[in-house]
Amino acid sequence: MEKKAFTIMAVVAGLLGLTVWYFADGQFMLAKGAVAEALRDPSSAQFRNLRRLPSGGVCGEVNARNAYGAYGGYKGFYYSGSEYGPGYVSFSDSGVELFRQQYRQHCSRQNT
Repeated sequence: MEKKAFTIMAVVAGLLGLTVWYFADGQFMLAKGAVAEALRDPSSAQFRNLRRLPSGGVCGEVNARNAYGAYGGYKGFYYSGSEYGPGYVSFSDSGVELFRQQYRQHCSRQNT
């Protein structure tokens, strides 16, 4: 009986872990898609340092080819989306101050 209870608990814990992993991975996929769409060459996007925020947003860095066909270096991004629908993307080097503020507000290490 003890072995059966342990097996059931192990299965439940495994399913719970798989659900959490799937949800986080799904958020990363949504963020990567939204970020890639905002780039000149979406298929060249390389991602690193992805992290999910308690708000449902995603912070990370992306590198992609520029107009000359060269990689321009990693730049930070903030994706505001949630599982309920699409969000917006803010880049750390954006020419629009509002987007830079969004990135700093959500993605600075002391805020996560």
